Amino acid sequence: MKSEKFWKILVLFLVFLNMATLGFMVINNPPHQKPDDNLIVKGLHLDEMQEEAFYQLRNQHRHDMDSLNKIESEMRKLVIKEIQKGEGNDSLLNGQLQHMAEIKYTKDQITLLHFKYLYQLLGEDQKPYYAETIEKLAKGLMMGGRKPKPRD
Repeated sequence: MKSEKFWKILVLFLVFLNMATLGFMVINNPPHQKPDDNLIVKGLHLDEMQEEAFYQLRNQHRHDMDSLNKIESEMRKLVIKEIQKGEGNDSLLNGQLQHMAEIKYTKDQITLLHFKYLYQLLGEDQKPYYAETIEKLAKGLMMGGRKPKPRD
């Protein structure tokens, strides 16, 4: 009887602990947000024509990235299926992993070109704002849209 009571108390404690952990995660971890386009538009002081060109660049960038992400996702599924076989085909796996690395490289190149094209949109009076705006954007991306917590 004593061990049964012990296990009931332990299970209740673990359920409570689990719920508390989930609650903490929900409260302190807001959903991931996309980069703030407004930060770029306002930070670089874009005029209406530049803003329209920026949104075209942004839409093209997102389209390209989404297409590559879809291909990468399909490749991951193939890799997982091959791994599930146990031994698997090493040459097939290596080929898939190499192709996924090429996709990652392509995504990085697309992102670099995106920011080069953005810089080319700017007038000479706007270029001084570029580095600071990109730094703010990068910090926002690295923080997942969250603001850093102040240190004591």
